Amino acid sequence: VRTCMVANDCALDAAHGNRRGLAGIVFVHKCAGAMASALATSDKATTASAFEEVLRVAHQVIRRVRTINVALSGCTIPAVGKPGFTLPAGHMELGLGIHGEPGVCRASLPAADELLADLLRRVCEDAARGAGARVALLLNNLGGVTQLEMGVLTRALLSAARAHGLCVERLLAGAYMTSLDMRGFSVSVLELDDELLSLLDASTSAPGWIVPSRPAEQLDRHPRSQRAQRECRRSDLDRDSHNRRPAHRPTTRHTVRPTSAGGAARRGAHAEGARGSLHGTGSGGWRRGPRTQSGARRRLHPDRSQLAAVRSACGCATHARRAPGSRARR
Repeated sequence: VRTCMVANDCALDAAHGNRRGLAGIVFVHKCAGAMASALATSDKATTASAFEEVLRVAHQVIRRVRTINVALSGCTIPAVGKPGFTLPAGHMELGLGIHGEPGVCRASLPAADELLADLLRRVCEDAARGAGARVALLLNNLGGVTQLEMGVLTRALLSAARAHGLCVERLLAGAYMTSLDMRGFSVSVLELDDELLSLLDASTSAPGWIVPSRPAEQLDRHPRSQRAQRECRRSDLDRDSHNRRPAHRPTTRHTVRPTSAGGAARRGAHAEGARGSLHGTGSGGWRRGPRTQSGARRRLHPDRSQLAAVRSACGCATHARRAPGSRARR
C-alpha cells in the first residue's frame, strides 16, 4: 500500500507543510484512474509495473495542480444543522478548506472579472505558470452557486486566462467536489502535457464526471484564418436552418377517426370525397394555401360540396346559407 498526499491549496504557505487537499484531487483521480484502466487491459504490464505506473501519474498530477477556494457562506454539517460560519452581506472568505476550515482572509466581494483575475494570478504565481503554458482549468461549484452565476464565473475565468497568456486546452465547470451547500467555488489549474491530456480525455463511466469542454481559444490555433472560420460557421448555420425547414407538400392527407354511431357512413363519404376532391386537397376536402413568409401554411375553408356529402351520408340536415346581414334565430 502506498499513500499519495494531495496538497494543492495554494492559499496557504507551502513552507509550513500544512497545505490542504481541495478540488484539484479530481484531476488526480481522473488521470490515475484512466492509467489504471488502460493498464488493466494491457497484456504487457505486470501487476508491480502497473502499480508503479499509476503511482507515477498520480504524483505527476499532484506536482502540477494548484487550487484556491472562495466562499460567501459556510457549509452545513449534518450533525450541527447550521452553517459553520456566517459572513456579512457583500463579503467573502478566501482560502478556506473543503469542510469549512478557516481561510486566510476576509474581504469585500469584488466584481466577477476582478475576482477571477486575482485568483488566477495567485494560482499561476504559486505554480510558476507563465504565458504559453498548456493548462486545464477546473471551476468547481462548492454546492450553492446557481447555474447563472457559474456561467458568469466561467466567462470571467476564460477572460482572465486569455489575459494571462495561458493556452486553455480543457475547461471543466460544474459540481465536481461539493461542500454541503456551501455558496462558493474553487479554481484549479493543471499544467498539461500530451500524456495527461490523453488521460484527461479518456472515456469513463463515472456518473459524476462532466466531460471537459474545449474553449473557443482553441480555434485560434487552427491554420485557417479567423475570417474563414466565421464564414464556415455561418454556412453551417445556414445549412442547418435550411434542413430544419419542412418540405413543401401540396397534398396532405388528414385522417379522422369517428367515434359516433355513424362512423361507417362517415368513412364511406370520407373515401368518396377523397376520390372526388379538387385541387389535390386530399381526404376531407381541406384545401391548403401557399406558404406565408414565416413558412406556415394558410388553412383555407373546406370544400362545401364534400361537407354536404358527409352531412347527407350521416343523416345531418344541411343548413341553407344565410343571406348577408341576416341574424340567426336564438
